[in-house]
Amino acid sequence: MLGGSPPRRNAGGRMGTRRFPIQERPWHRKGNGCWSLSLGVRGLRVRVEQRKPGGTFHRAYWKPGKGWRYQSLGTNSKTESRRLSELFLRELERSEGRYTQVTEPLVLEQLWTRYQQEAPGYRQNTERTKAQKRSDAKLLMAGLAAQKRVDHFTRNDIDRYVEMRRTGHGWPDGRVTQPVRARGIEGELKLLITMILWATRERRPDGSWLLAENPLRGLKLPKEDNPLRPVATYDRFVKVRDTVKQLAEAAPQERGRTRWRRIELALVLAEATGARLGAIRGLRWSDITSDPPSIRWRAEFDKKGRERFVPLPEELASELRGFQVRLGVVGDGWLFPRAEQDVPWPRELFDQLLRHAERVAGVTKLKGGLWHPYRRKWATERKKMSLVDVKAAGGWRDTQTLLASYQQADEDTMLEVMASPVKLRERKAIQQGHSGTMASTRPGRPAGGRAGRSPVEVPVEVPVAVPVEVSAEVPVDVPTGVPADVPEELPEELSGNHRRNLWGKHWRKSQGKRPRKFVNSRLRAF
Repeated sequence: MLGGSPPRRNAGGRMGTRRFPIQERPWHRKGNGCWSLSLGVRGLRVRVEQRKPGGTFHRAYWKPGKGWRYQSLGTNSKTESRRLSELFLRELERSEGRYTQVTEPLVLEQLWTRYQQEAPGYRQNTERTKAQKRSDAKLLMAGLAAQKRVDHFTRNDIDRYVEMRRTGHGWPDGRVTQPVRARGIEGELKLLITMILWATRERRPDGSWLLAENPLRGLKLPKEDNPLRPVATYDRFVKVRDTVKQLAEAAPQERGRTRWRRIELALVLAEATGARLGAIRGLRWSDITSDPPSIRWRAEFDKKGRERFVPLPEELASELRGFQVRLGVVGDGWLFPRAEQDVPWPRELFDQLLRHAERVAGVTKLKGGLWHPYRRKWATERKKMSLVDVKAAGGWRDTQTLLASYQQADEDTMLEVMASPVKLRERKAIQQGHSGTMASTRPGRPAGGRAGRSPVEVPVEVPVAVPVEVSAEVPVDVPTGVPADVPEELPEELSGNHRRNLWGKHWRKSQGKRPRKFVNSRLRAF
């Protein structure tokens, strides 16, 4: 071939094949000082490890149907052992014929698209939750690059994204956003991790995994050090409710008066039941029964998707019937109906009217909440009640969330804790009606324990000696010091064991000592 280029070395090779990537992973040092390393992808992985610090590296490989296979690499060098293990992986790839098909790398934008279309967990979400996830996904693709390969994500990428969200600066497209707290960033990263975990359990049409492994395994999400969990008070409720009544009376049209009355109804339900706003706005008049008084929370408007029936006190049931009369409701219908559609009010209308009422009332704005502080108020007021019943009535799934996020400390309860403690007292040993402590008096050993240790007082309870009716010649009091003499004859009431204890080897009159075993035996005798 004159004037042409020489043929490429692999021009005649097979096209459409590619070796699987061996990702760069750092060595891991265990607690005992041994080094370990994992190479390959799921389904074709080799582990390199030491069995003792500074020793020879060994290779471990799982062979399907036969179990683990181990072999020494004959070197204690990390570089050489890694090279030998990578060569072994390539040989396995060629011999087993796996991971040879060309697959396009999974990028973040493609992962989000497939997650929306194929993930059952996403399709089961409500429209409000889907809208929130779409907003989070847009931010993730703007901050992490929509065309970035998912398997190339590192913790440094996540750290840079967290910094961008905290400060609002540093976006790749030059935008500037409002700084957000750790709670909002946590929700966005949870969506990313959820999509990655779904991809590691999904296969492509050729049988390969959509994502071989989780590149963010072990990632710690940012946590809020000082979470905003405001709690409303009953005084705030009374003041805002009185303002709502005044706004209803001052409204020029009947439509405005009815709207403010319904907001008053929503405020009463939030304060008295502790329910979420989403569950309150989805109530119908048929959900409130009078015989017996109870309320039904519908599953389609519940955050956890559960239907609940909760009993109501007679006072609250009577007040709800009064609202029904004042609103002129006949038959069934929404408690908060739209005029033009058979749907309840939107959440935005509840928020708008309550904010206006709070401004007119002159109450301080609660940072971090509008309706939910009344739910925390409801839970905090019931701290001394049964957790199981409070959880069931309020609609919590577990008591841990109730205790950690809703029942808050209040000044009255803290003052009660500080003012009425139960003093911690030591248990005193009683002997012959006197208070004291019992210490070890074993011969050859210092009081309080073994030789060489400092004496330790062991608080115990010793029963008070009770006299027994015996002859007058026999002293029956428990001696407190060295006895002057030992009686020649013992009373008949004493058992054989007591006699042996009194006259046995533990009785050392010549040294003037009373071992502990002897003292206990005399006490048992009486």
